[in-house]
Amino acid sequence: MPKACEIKRGDVVAIQGSPCMLEELKVSTPSARGASSMYHLRFRNLVTKAKIDHSVKGDEPYPPIDFEKRVVQYLFHERDEYTFMDAEDFS
Repeated sequence: MPKACEIKRGDVVAIQGSPCMLEELKVSTPSARGASSMYHLRFRNLVTKAKIDHSVKGDEPYPPIDFEKRVVQYLFHERDEYTFMDAEDFS
């Protein structure tokens, strides 16, 4: 499971069972000794498009999700339907 300190912009993790992509990452380092850094993360839910803000310590784990990014080419659209072609196998 990736920790908050290991994920980067564009990574997809599961939050409440939904796939979410990290859009923003801010790190707050405290001035006191022994205090851990806080990570302020802004995710975008890929299903509902809602923004989700989290403030966690760096060792907070996020469950991974089975997600694959592919290179596609836009072909055309009809009404509300868009057609893309996979650049690897042309399907």
